[in-house]
Amino acid sequence: MGRSSRPKWTINPKRNQTWDEVIDDVEEHFVESLEDWRKQVGLDKMTLMGHSLGGYFATCYALKYPKRVEKLVLISPAGIAQAPPEQQEPSADKNATPQEVIDKDAAQLNAKVQAGQAETLDDAATQNDGGNDSDDSEPPQPRRRLPGWAKYLWDKNVTPMSIVRTIGPFGASLVNTYTSRRFAHLDTPERYDLYDYM
Repeated sequence: MGRSSRPKWTINPKRNQTWDEVIDDVEEHFVESLEDWRKQVGLDKMTLMGHSLGGYFATCYALKYPKRVEKLVLISPAGIAQAPPEQQEPSADKNATPQEVIDKDAAQLNAKVQAGQAETLDDAATQNDGGNDSDDSEPPQPRRRLPGWAKYLWDKNVTPMSIVRTIGPFGASLVNTYTSRRFAHLDTPERYDLYDYM
């Protein structure tokens, strides 16, 4: 947000790529995009600020180009760490490719969903047969899939904020209306600050 844009996505997944290689590629993509921007603007040194995942990439940039960063400001930075040992599956294959891990996780999730649906059907049959109907809780709804058009637009580097910027003054009015309603609990100066940021 904040009048920012995403650099053009140039990474294509490769077969049998490890998670470490995927992370290295993504870090390299964003770090080098920032370095290209710095060169184009003509900055020798800069105060670099990053929020959330941007804080993570700002840190990656500062580690790779320490002479280009005068100050590093991290606002609620995200770090992507491995799960603690007690939460890791003991049988996890450390040499599995990201696609193999995703396929395995998807199969496990699918099995859980099917087991949950079977359990729900069993519960419904029990209730219809005069069983105990004291549990009125509904099973969790499956996550909705991202519509194909949304994924297509995202892959083409079209984001919600790029659409807002494209529609000119109407976009600013739209953001103002949204922030006024969504953040009505904030003081008026804070709402204006948020509106100016967005």
